[in-house]
Amino acid sequence: MDEINLPFIVSVHIPKTAGTSFRRILETIYGDHLVIDHPWRKLRPLWAQRNPADFGRGYLHAALKDVRCIHGHFNAEKYSVLPNAGFDIQLVTWLRDPIERAVSAYYFLRDKPPPENPERCTPWEQKAKVLDIQSYFEETRHWCNTMSRQLAGVPISNFKFIGIVEEFDVSLQRFVRTFDLPPIGVMPFERKNPKKQAYEKYEVSSAVRQIIEKESSKDIELYRLAKDIISH
Repeated sequence: MDEINLPFIVSVHIPKTAGTSFRRILETIYGDHLVIDHPWRKLRPLWAQRNPADFGRGYLHAALKDVRCIHGHFNAEKYSVLPNAGFDIQLVTWLRDPIERAVSAYYFLRDKPPPENPERCTPWEQKAKVLDIQSYFEETRHWCNTMSRQLAGVPISNFKFIGIVEEFDVSLQRFVRTFDLPPIGVMPFERKNPKKQAYEKYEVSSAVRQIIEKESSKDIELYRLAKDIISH
């Protein structure tokens, strides 16, 4: 399939939901027609650095004429202007068991090398590096309902594809079928935590689990709803 004839996908990467693994797959499929939109990337196009709604239809069509996929850490509403500008986009995202996602984020922040400039270390990252896991979840709330916050304003039913991290291989095959893509072969699940095997659940205390469950009611409901949509 010619890359320029591929479906125009906007992929919302929620932290710790297999986004890096999925990005590798998108790179294989879309090549130079893929734009990575992470807020810390300095070389993003102007339309990605700002709100696309700030630009006119003519500018967007000229600037995005060779773009067929946008992937990154941005809110789902960011590119909602594109359909009104004449773009036929398809939204995709991946979700993860909220407890697993929150615990994975803690270990990622704890083990992440500190930035050269200490001022660039966020308060929650600083706490992850000095607090044990239970104290971290007791004292911080940055991790609460991350998935539902990032997808806020866009109904989950508007997403053409929703991947489930716990069902990565099956979800990937469903992604290929959904968009009638050529086979992509075996793609390994990229692990950021070398102490944990892919798909292996974290061992956490009941106290930690209860804290996360109490503060993640929106994410728990979103995850349940998404799995229900997928199963029908």
